[in-house]
Amino acid sequence: MSLVFGTIAVLSALMVITEKNTIHSVFYLVMAFVNSALILIIWGVDYLGLLLIIVYVGAIAILFLFVVMMINVKSEETNRTKYVPIGLIVAFVLMVEVYIQYPHTMAVSKLENYSINGGVTNVHWLGEILYSWEVVLYGSLVLLVAMIGAIVLTLSHSEGVKRQDLFSKWAQ
Repeated sequence: MSLVFGTIAVLSALMVITEKNTIHSVFYLVMAFVNSALILIIWGVDYLGLLLIIVYVGAIAILFLFVVMMINVKSEETNRTKYVPIGLIVAFVLMVEVYIQYPHTMAVSKLENYSINGGVTNVHWLGEILYSWEVVLYGSLVLLVAMIGAIVLTLSHSEGVKRQDLFSKWAQ
């Protein structure tokens, strides 16, 4: 199964660099990230897989998409074939490195990975620590103070600007 996700990830990564439309390129980037995360989840590294989805897909790729849509980049007609030899050399070097290193790695089975902590996954323990009542309370207070600070810093009282005064009716 991971071979299918790996093939899709490699093909979508190739489409990221060969696609002329930048919005389509960002969508292929999201697909590459998701397939990489699915491979990590299948191998039992569920925390890193979920972290990859949250950080890269949820934040960075969507930020790329918004920036591309905001600046409205037009596709350029350039000669991209001049970079093919350099790309093939870099790909060949990376494949040789993987081929040399692969026999020295030992695969960890899923049962060995999950038998730590009495069969409870790392995400479960991390969730219990991060979402306890005290941590959620302190985190929400920090976010509330940051929100109030941002409002106070950006609030300006200039002359000649019409403002809404909710209590002026009762103050008279």
